Amino acid sequence: MTNNDLKDLLFEAQEHLNEAIRLLDNYVRETGDSNAEAYIVDHLRIYAGRDHGFLSRDLNIDDLLERVDDREPDEADDEAEDSNLDLATDWIAQCVSGNMAWSNELRRYVAIPDNED
Repeated sequence: MTNNDLKDLLFEAQEHLNEAIRLLDNYVRETGDSNAEAYIVDHLRIYAGRDHGFLSRDLNIDDLLERVDDREPDEADDEAEDSNLDLATDWIAQCVSGNMAWSNELRRYVAIPDNED
């Protein structure tokens, strides 16, 4: 995965965590369950990000996002992206040139070989 893919993954996780916190806050407000607030909701707030207001050095999603920013791009990731781009470009070029046809049996487009006889 690229760094941007990893960041997107973490942002999505953070959104889900914040939604869970919101729902649990509603539960606590309706029931007055202070144990749920202290032992579940407050811990989730700490994990969700730095702006929780508690004195804590626990690892949170904002820390993970920083780790991704500090991460060196992997050469294998770059090569895989370049390879996928090359394949997509070749496929588009074949489609445009008319060297592709739909195969009902395979249920996909297939390359038609050039006649070089």
